[in-house]
Amino acid sequence: MLRYRANRPGRAARSSMLFVVVIAAALMVALSASARAADHPLSEQDNACLNCHGFEGTQKKATNGDILSLHIPQEDFAKSVHSAVGCSGCHADVTPNHPSDVKGIAASRAYSIEKLDTCRTCHDDKFKQWEGSIHASLVRDGNPGAPICTDCHNPHAVIKGSASSMESVPCKNCHSDVYDAYANSVHGKLRSTGQIVTPLCAGCHAPHAIRPANLAMGNGLDSACTGCHADLAEQHKTWHSALHLEVVSCPACHAPGNPRRLDLKLINDVTQARVSDKKSVPQVEGLARAQDIDGKGFNALELWGLLRTLNAHEGTSKIVLRGRLEMKNGADAHKLVAKSQAVSDCNTCHRKGAEAFQAVTLSILDAHGLPIRFGAGDRKQ
Repeated sequence: MLRYRANRPGRAARSSMLFVVVIAAALMVALSASARAADHPLSEQDNACLNCHGFEGTQKKATNGDILSLHIPQEDFAKSVHSAVGCSGCHADVTPNHPSDVKGIAASRAYSIEKLDTCRTCHDDKFKQWEGSIHASLVRDGNPGAPICTDCHNPHAVIKGSASSMESVPCKNCHSDVYDAYANSVHGKLRSTGQIVTPLCAGCHAPHAIRPANLAMGNGLDSACTGCHADLAEQHKTWHSALHLEVVSCPACHAPGNPRRLDLKLINDVTQARVSDKKSVPQVEGLARAQDIDGKGFNALELWGLLRTLNAHEGTSKIVLRGRLEMKNGADAHKLVAKSQAVSDCNTCHRKGAEAFQAVTLSILDAHGLPIRFGAGDRKQ
């Protein structure tokens, strides 16, 4: 009777296999330790700080009565990008025994603004972009609602990439009406299905160098839209695109059913820039209000008088009016629908008494680039 003996590795082979198993086990232990370190990369000093600041309810009262929360959840901080620099990376001026020597805080807002330079230490490029934004301009004017770094980024729980999520995008904290309109638009619905190439707020509006929407969108072709729709002009060639894209904003056709207006903008015919007041010498708004004699908006004669007055101050260039069909407010401008649902009937606008032309405004830009609107034509705003 024949017996078959299973092949068994020799002693040398068994030794090699044992070596491999030992090495693999060691690697697994090392990787596991590395993973634990990544989950909790806090130094001994950081843990010492969190022995106090890790407790809920830790707070400080400012001189003006504001209550500042000093609670830092340990788990959130450990996962944040700032855990790598540790507490002292941003709070180098605070000593371990600071409860006895920390300076008083006048008000929570003033303290937050004072600490902005801490962000600049590492994020100078982003900080410079923010300094030129409408947000920073409003902060310098003392607007208490204008966002600073820590209003959009929780400094103790910054997770890289979190702003690219619809659930955590910080813009909706201030612009909830615009966000809600976006969320129900064709863009928002696609984004919610996981199509991350579909734009979120930062895709159309630079996240730090944010300009007023009326300047960011330009006077002609909506540059925010061409970032994704590069063939926009070609796609609209049957609609006499050169003219339409100059005087009709994209949402005016792609957000049908929402109120629109014809806005008359003051344009410098040489620079093609919108006329804007300078903060040091504000005069455009004053001239406009002086021409609006009864304060009810401009009729044709008052409008002509304003142009004549402005051109008397302008020198070699000339101030002209350029009309543009657009949405009445920012929220409606985000209610974009699928291409198949966009306005496609010429009679929507090109007929007597068309709804789109029943509201006419004249817009003057203030020193921040924000529009001040006056009624014009039939004086409806």
